[in-house]
Amino acid sequence: MLIMKGDLFMNNLLVIDGSAILSTHFFASLPKEILAEKDINKANQMCREKLHYVNGQCVESVGSFIQSCLRLINNYKANYAVVVFDKNSETTFRKQQYPAYKANRSKKPDALKEQMTLLHTLLPHIGIQCFWADAFEADDLGGSIIRRFAPEFDTVYFVTKDHDWLQLIGGNVKGIMLYTKEEDAIKWRNCFASNPGTPENNSFDTSTPNCYGKQVCFDEYVCSVIEGVDPKQIPMKKGLAGDSSDNIPGVKGVGPKAAVALSLLCGDVKTLYEYIATNGIDKLKRDFKGVIRINGNALIAGQNDAILSEDLATIKTDIAIPYNAMKLKYQLNMTTLYQIADFYGLTQELRFYIMDIPYEA
Repeated sequence: MLIMKGDLFMNNLLVIDGSAILSTHFFASLPKEILAEKDINKANQMCREKLHYVNGQCVESVGSFIQSCLRLINNYKANYAVVVFDKNSETTFRKQQYPAYKANRSKKPDALKEQMTLLHTLLPHIGIQCFWADAFEADDLGGSIIRRFAPEFDTVYFVTKDHDWLQLIGGNVKGIMLYTKEEDAIKWRNCFASNPGTPENNSFDTSTPNCYGKQVCFDEYVCSVIEGVDPKQIPMKKGLAGDSSDNIPGVKGVGPKAAVALSLLCGDVKTLYEYIATNGIDKLKRDFKGVIRINGNALIAGQNDAILSEDLATIKTDIAIPYNAMKLKYQLNMTTLYQIADFYGLTQELRFYIMDIPYEA
């Protein structure tokens, strides 16, 4: 199957953060009483009572997830597509390396995990490949796929709500960042008006996408008079300032402004500490005199935390990928899609959409 734009064949790859998109749909439609329930066992019971189940399995957001994937593939003219999922947060290499990693996050309802497992089975049957792994997170799988196959495509897009993915931007790799609130999407779209790329038909159910290149990182991480960071400098910035959402500690006493400034100077934590060892901490502080205060004592005391935190914040891009790009070829199986819609009662989400899908099967 070819996806055409005029007479031009579009050789594009779309990498979808399935965990982020499914979570967006699931929590957006979740009844308020379940959202407010802090006891996970009670929340699970309420899900079983109030959500859409088929043969004992929750399918509440399966239809809207598949619809969103199809719309994104069409909007970004992707003839190759893959969905990557988180599998088990307790078995990843980051959790083994640092047990407190993401320990601040509350447990998710079983209904969400059930749908992730179901989609991992269903998607290949309708023509969209998907992957997950015990030891790695979705962004590691996505990053490794992008690193491996980017040279073979005109453009590679990734779709996510997770800003960690921004470190993958560069060359022909662009990021589609989703925003739940329309006002947030408008704000960032205006900021990046000089970097076009969002289709006119950019609606995404409960989220709105913007397509950004390298400039997004500079603008998102700008601090005071300090310019923002390059995509490749994001791990260092988080290595120094930490990341509360993932419970990454960073260096106590080093804030985001200093972290951005130091990232611009050195690019990575190893280079920073080599600079300090060669030139001394006083020279480093003089470099930024009158611009931003550098806590030298904190940097010296926190070297091990900085190294650990940068490592935790770095997306792995060297996972072995034992297949070629043809494995990711998008070939929509309409017959199976209709069968899935009928069996799981997804007519409302899918039936009227797939009757008018602008593809050649």
